[in-house]
Amino acid sequence: MRSLLFLSVLCAGLSSCAVMSGSGATIHPSQVSSLVVSGRAEMAARLMEEPRSHYGEGNYLLYYLDRGMVEFYAGKYQESVRSFEKAKQRFRELYTRSLSREALSWAVNDYAVPYRGADHEYVLINFFQALNFLAMGDLNEALVEARDLASKYQVVADLSRKFKRAHFEDNGFVRFFMGLLFEAGGTLEDKAEALLWYKEAVALYRAYDPEASLPTILKENMAELAARFGDAEALSAVRGWGPVAAIPEGKAQVIVVHLLGHAPIKTASVIPVPIEKEFITKITFPLFARRYFETASSRVTAAGSLGTRVVPTEDGLDIEDLAIRDLESRKAAVLAKAVLRPALKYFIERKQKENIEKNDGPWAAEAFGLLSNLYNLFSEQADLRSWQALPARVRIARVFVDPGPVDLRLETASADGLRLEEVDLGRLDLRSGEVRFVMTRSIR
Repeated sequence: MRSLLFLSVLCAGLSSCAVMSGSGATIHPSQVSSLVVSGRAEMAARLMEEPRSHYGEGNYLLYYLDRGMVEFYAGKYQESVRSFEKAKQRFRELYTRSLSREALSWAVNDYAVPYRGADHEYVLINFFQALNFLAMGDLNEALVEARDLASKYQVVADLSRKFKRAHFEDNGFVRFFMGLLFEAGGTLEDKAEALLWYKEAVALYRAYDPEASLPTILKENMAELAARFGDAEALSAVRGWGPVAAIPEGKAQVIVVHLLGHAPIKTASVIPVPIEKEFITKITFPLFARRYFETASSRVTAAGSLGTRVVPTEDGLDIEDLAIRDLESRKAAVLAKAVLRPALKYFIERKQKENIEKNDGPWAAEAFGLLSNLYNLFSEQADLRSWQALPARVRIARVFVDPGPVDLRLETASADGLRLEEVDLGRLDLRSGEVRFVMTRSIR
């Protein structure tokens, strides 16, 4: 009787593992990712209209992150705003650990806990929400996203100190971009706020990669505001950059945000481990794999009534690198769980097998041993969930143009300089001093 009970428990465990791994989902994140990579964002958005329960157990947050992203790509900005707001609400609920669910992940696998997202995903949701509002011409709502980010950064820093871990929520770009939004607000208070964001961005860019060059827009804007407000700290930083071009008066500004490539995906590294003759398990942990894309650079052409200007885009944010660094920073904790969890199962199952052999005979013990090995091999699964619909990188450029109509286009090139595509960004009619944001995306 006892042997039947334990065999039933193991069979139930095998079934629960299938649910926890998301195999019961009728929409798989990889399906959405494939559509995004192939440029079929509208089809992906239609697919995401299926109930979120079809995305897999514990993937509520991931569903709305991916849904908001594909709706953004498809130009469905209102729908994307609603999806991202639901994702933000879920982030707030999950960002601090649930100890009871965390304990279950040590006993079974990481799919036993809901997907909580990484630090950079926690921050990037505000960035893309701001792009939604900019696409709809609503700068005020975009600024709300910037203000929300200020509190988020503090939460990330506090939790990182509490758990003594590194945090890679931003390389400086998002802070810099939010500074651009405040400066576009136009008031003296907005510009003072922008300078604070620029200073934080410079510090983080340097901390993230001391050898990286700062975006030209950041240097030019910070130099102007540092002089305007007489900020000694900012002026000192500006002097270390050498000559910085002044911002021309009477011009309009077009800031082009170029999203390119596809975020890396997680793969499983698996190591079979025979602990003893009759007990087999495995250690499995996730690794990020970069996805290939051709586009390496781009330039913006602005043709107005008084001539044409061509400006190259610059590196802003490497989402690939953020994701990989974040996972590497947590590698020790991930590996510890991957090693200790099979050992915990081994000690429990060995004791149980001894009890079964004593009470029900060797055949029942052998049957239990066989099923426990199957359970161990099946239940040990690396958590391969991530926000796959993200781009790999963000580039940025600013073009100063004369007031009036201007025609914009973007040209992309490969790493060896081969021209890839030309994208029509449309015509804008601009006023003197106006700042306009334009977003575009390359999938090649």
